[in-house]
Amino acid sequence: MGPKQNRNWFQIGASLKKEQAGRVLLALLGPPTLMVLLTWAPFGFRMMGLYEEWGLLGSFQNHGVEFSFGSGSTMEQYAARPLVFFPYSLAYTFDPNSFVPMNIMLMLILITTGAAFGYMIWKTLRSIPLAAIGSILILVQPADTLTYAFRSLPMTFSLAIALLAICAVMAALDSSAKRFQLILSMSAIFLFIASVAMYETAIAFVLVPWLLFIIRDGLKPTLQRAKQTKLICAIWFGGTLTYIIFAIWA
Repeated sequence: MGPKQNRNWFQIGASLKKEQAGRVLLALLGPPTLMVLLTWAPFGFRMMGLYEEWGLLGSFQNHGVEFSFGSGSTMEQYAARPLVFFPYSLAYTFDPNSFVPMNIMLMLILITTGAAFGYMIWKTLRSIPLAAIGSILILVQPADTLTYAFRSLPMTFSLAIALLAICAVMAALDSSAKRFQLILSMSAIFLFIASVAMYETAIAFVLVPWLLFIIRDGLKPTLQRAKQTKLICAIWFGGTLTYIIFAIWA
């Protein structure tokens, strides 16, 4: 009777974990998705590009699509930001004759931004309601920051993948499995370098994962965690330093 009862309690515990995971996922994806759909539903797909996009698309038409810029490219002045026009290049590749891909890309970027920010709040405070609120607030506050304009696609894209990188490194730091630590930390630094290569101000986020752990656990436990996860720290800070050196050289 004892072992059977233990199995029943184990099954109940597993189902509770799945139920909580479902609630967290809904809180992270539901509010930003609803917010974006409500924003675009009436007339969003009629949005046209501003003069910046027309000039850039004209360059693509005349010289071909370029996904990165460096020495010898048509816009080598952006060598320190080699991926700055990557979102436009990707959208143009899908459809060079309409702005629908830009609309869809911006929608996905905003949903990702909201979900990632909500995950950071949940990871720090363990509050599902606050995570849901945060996933909306980052999309609407402060107002008038070009969040919904095509001209800011590189900035919003950079922010989205920078927040994803922070989520990945936080998950790596919380993981006890070495394999997952390596996979998550490598994914995190790849996303973070791409973010900085798109818009260099993203480098200001480099310490954010550890600051959030200090808020959650305190300074001493966070320093102990850093000592126990030297590989993750080496990948994160080493990759960031490597890109800084590249940007200075470029």
